[in-house]
Amino acid sequence: MSGPPELVCEYCAHRSHGGESRCGHCGGPLRAALDIAETTVRGAREVVKDAHEVVSHAEQVAGVLGGEWQRFVLPAAAVLLAGLCAVLVWSCSPLRSAVAPPPPAAAAQALPELLAAATSCERADAGRRTERCVLPAGSPLLFGGLAGGRELTLFTELATPEELAATVRRWRAAGGAVLLDGRVYAAVGPSTTVLYADSRTGLVLETSAFSGPAAARTFLNRAGLLMP
Repeated sequence: MSGPPELVCEYCAHRSHGGESRCGHCGGPLRAALDIAETTVRGAREVVKDAHEVVSHAEQVAGVLGGEWQRFVLPAAAVLLAGLCAVLVWSCSPLRSAVAPPPPAAAAQALPELLAAATSCERADAGRRTERCVLPAGSPLLFGGLAGGRELTLFTELATPEELAATVRRWRAAGGAVLLDGRVYAAVGPSTTVLYADSRTGLVLETSAFSGPAAARTFLNRAGLLMP
C-alpha cells in the first residue's frame, strides 16, 4: 500500500509526507507534489510544441537562403532555442518561487508599482521595518468615493515567513471575505479594511476602512493586489 502523497508548501517549498492541510514550517497552504510536476510537464509540452515550429521556420529560411547560409542559420536557431526552452520550462514550474529574488529593503518597495507611485510613506518602526503610507483622497485609485472622500492609510511591514503565517492565521480567524489564499493572501476584513500578505516578498499590508466591502474589492483590483 502506498503512503500518503508528498505535499509541497506554496509559501516556502517545504515538503511534507503527512496529512496536514497547512505547512508545519511556515503555516502556508500545501499542494501535492504530483500536481506541481504535472503542471511543469504541461508547460514543457507547450514549449516543445513551440520549439518545433521555430525549428521548422528556421529550416525554411535556411533552404531559401542556400547551403552556405545553412551553416549559420540552423546552429544559431538551435542555440537560441535551447536557451528559450530552459527559461520557459523553469517559468512554468510553481517551485520557481523557492528561488526568491533579493528581499526588498523597505515595505514600500514591495508594493505594486502603481500603488507605490501613488503613496507617500514614512518609517514607523525601524526594528520591525514597518511603514505608514498615505494615499491622497484625490488619487485615481480611490475614485468613486471608495474611502468616503478621505485619504487612505496603509500600514505595511516586511515580515518573516513565521510572522506572515501567524498574521494570516489571525486574519482568517477574524472572518471576512477571502479573495486569494495561496502564496498571496488577500481579503476584505470585517471592518471593510483590506488585508494583504505576499509570502514571496514578505509584505504584509492592512488599510484603514473603505466605504464598504465592494469598495475594498474595487481597490484591490485597481491597485494590482489581486495578482496570485
